[in-house]
Amino acid sequence: LLCWTYVRVLNMWKYSVLFSYVGTSFCGWQKQKLSAEVEDKPSIQFVFEKTLQRITGESCTIVGSGRTDAGVH
Repeated sequence: LLCWTYVRVLNMWKYSVLFSYVGTSFCGWQKQKLSAEVEDKPSIQFVFEKTLQRITGESCTIVGSGRTDAGVH
């Protein structure tokens, strides 16, 4: 995690997170169909959303401002 900010808009918290990762173990940024996510290489978006769900106890959707292809590092 490199940087994060947050703001409250209409009773909802919105966060901005800037992070970096090594993409070797992932199938890219964007969530794939469920069958692809349970294989050996999940997407970054899938892992990030599931981690936040475990931390907060709530479901959330991540919106990326860029994409990474599979295996990029």
